[in-house]
Amino acid sequence: MAIEDFGKKIGGAKKDLWKHRGLGISDVLEMNDREKDMYIKKQNIWIKPDYKKMVEEGLSKRVVYFMKMMRDAIPTKPLVRGVTDRNMVEKSYIDTIKEIRDTTLALKSEEEVTDYFKTIIKPRFLEAIDGSRRLSVKENALAVIDNKLVKQSQVTSFFAIDNKIKKYQFCYTDEEKVLSDYNICKYGSGHYQFDKGSVDQPRLFQRTRYGTTFVYPKDDLASIDQWKDDTYFILKNHSLVSNNHSSYEEAKQSILDRHIKDKVEKKNELEKNHLYQNN
Repeated sequence: MAIEDFGKKIGGAKKDLWKHRGLGISDVLEMNDREKDMYIKKQNIWIKPDYKKMVEEGLSKRVVYFMKMMRDAIPTKPLVRGVTDRNMVEKSYIDTIKEIRDTTLALKSEEEVTDYFKTIIKPRFLEAIDGSRRLSVKENALAVIDNKLVKQSQVTSFFAIDNKIKKYQFCYTDEEKVLSDYNICKYGSGHYQFDKGSVDQPRLFQRTRYGTTFVYPKDDLASIDQWKDDTYFILKNHSLVSNNHSSYEEAKQSILDRHIKDKVEKKNELEKNHLYQNN
């Protein structure tokens, strides 16, 4: 029994060496095939980072989300493309992931993200086919690089990334989660204004490079007399919540105060119902 326990302890100690820094080639030299199948995986080579901590320490959410995209795009196990040399596939998989991991985690700016394919993926892992403009994966990266990863590495604008950050509330603080249900807009020259051509249904409009957006005020707020220039208004689900806030910060605080009030009212209602049921 003592010998068996000793063997398990040694195995666990070896794993402790790489479970924080990531699995490397030297770690698999003494593994048998079963252990290699068990441990040579993306999750053990590129340990999942603390994305929230990265944002808290000052990195742009766009940069951090790109890091997540690159890690997610890597195959969970080595890709075998007709290569019969198992050792070659395993080395290619580990070395390539480590290189992508290290270059990705070294990113500091959004400009580096938009240059990533050009400066990292293309020169290191791809090559031209017979001098043409078509590219293929270099032999030493075949176990990792595929079309999905190449596509993810090519960021020309942050439109799609911004949408995903908002959709999944990526690394949002509690305050940001509350604010994400609202839009704070400015009213006045150069921003939202009343459409004077709309008599039957008063509306605000704003022209942007993506087109024209409209807001339809109701009741008293449908009158231009109820609006002050260079102020802010709040929308939720395209419906007008309030207007005439003197600053963006004032509008934001109004949303947070409303949220706290709603939580208190909901809590009081639940407690009231609980007492009623017990009686």
